[in-house]
Amino acid sequence: MLPLLTQFFIFLVTWICSIQASTKIPQNDSDIRNMMKDMLKEYDPRLRPNYLGEPVEVIVDATILSFTNLDAINMMYTVDMFFRQTWKDHRLKHSMNKTLTLIVGTKHPTDIIWTPDTVFINSVTSSMHHVTVNNHKLDISPDGNVFWGTRVTVSPSCYLDLHSYPMDVQNCKFDIVSYAYDASHLTYKWKQHPGIKITDRKMAQFQLVDFETVGKKEVYVAGSFFVLTGKFQFKRLMGFAVLQIYVPSIAIVAVSWISLWIRRNATPARVGLCITTLLTISTIWASVNATLPRVNYVKAIDIFLMTSFCCVICTLLEYTLVLNCGSILDLLRRNRKPDKHEDTFRLLSPHFANVNKNYPMINNRTTWSGFSSSGNHDNNVNNNNSNNNNGGDMSMRMRSGTLNKNEMARKKKEEEDLSKKHEEENERLADTIEVFARVFFPLIYMLFNVCYWTIYLHKDHQEEKSV
Repeated sequence: MLPLLTQFFIFLVTWICSIQASTKIPQNDSDIRNMMKDMLKEYDPRLRPNYLGEPVEVIVDATILSFTNLDAINMMYTVDMFFRQTWKDHRLKHSMNKTLTLIVGTKHPTDIIWTPDTVFINSVTSSMHHVTVNNHKLDISPDGNVFWGTRVTVSPSCYLDLHSYPMDVQNCKFDIVSYAYDASHLTYKWKQHPGIKITDRKMAQFQLVDFETVGKKEVYVAGSFFVLTGKFQFKRLMGFAVLQIYVPSIAIVAVSWISLWIRRNATPARVGLCITTLLTISTIWASVNATLPRVNYVKAIDIFLMTSFCCVICTLLEYTLVLNCGSILDLLRRNRKPDKHEDTFRLLSPHFANVNKNYPMINNRTTWSGFSSSGNHDNNVNNNNSNNNNGGDMSMRMRSGTLNKNEMARKKKEEEDLSKKHEEENERLADTIEVFARVFFPLIYMLFNVCYWTIYLHKDHQEEKSV
């Protein structure tokens, strides 16, 4: 009986000593190194914790340092952040009374322990920071909780809606998901709401208005996966567009109106001014669209520049109309149907002009004196007829020449008076068009600006409230 008790006592002491040795708190670096060797001796980083059991829950949070390079042409934006993940791995429990922090150096944490294969699924490009060493922080708590923090720069894709450009509000996001593990192996959860902290909201052309985080399960071809999403709302700042686009365009249109106050006979000055402003508007329009993608819809800036372009063209067309209003009126006068009085006068005037030629007048005095002074009636008649014919021809020719000269002078005076009257009418019409354009063009452009800014600023406010 005694030997059995002795053996049992020896076994109990040995077991207690082995337990104390295994749970002994490391006292120096050598103890920690030995503890890590024992902890990782049979550790396989290729297998997730509790592979046949419940899925691993990964808790995620991030601190965004900055948003940069919201690229409209490539439809992407860049985020620089500290990205942190926490999960529990029972295989990494240790006997230290504090958290074990590991520095991986030039390695990656997946070379040492199992880590979630988290990816930014909508990222176009991404990178980790390596200066001065790989930016990884790996903490292992005594109960096996693992914390992995790293600094990453990702450029997720972001479709930009440019209908209201440059008064647009853009909504961008990034999606976090496991590349290989579906929902039966791995779940994601934000550490808190919203789960993202932003240290700097300033950007060159945008302002971060709001953000939120959501988590949901989505079904892909490979199965059902947990997805974490960070959503951001950016509002474009108007300062650049106002100073570089709107103010110059309005000034150029106003300069084109100066041609309306230049004398009409100064054709080179007026045409040159209109052409110069037209080319300047075209250059501004082209430079704006060069920084934007080639979308197949009309943007707000296109409407403004198109209207400004049309205003300059209207100024040039107005001058063309003023120069040709005389020709237009002359054409209308020629095509106008004459009234009854003018038509009768035009028909009868050739007959009155040739009346002396067809019906010569008889010299009554010569004819009657011939009958009374001579007894030889035939001779007198013949002589008188001969004299009358000669004298009548000369008188008729003199009267006809005088009448023709008077008629020509009268017609010439009438033509001059009519031409002067037409010129005065042309001048009055040109002056009326000029005065109308000086008032109407600025008024229409001012009305357009009031409607334009009212509509789009109200639309911008509504979009900002609805998202």
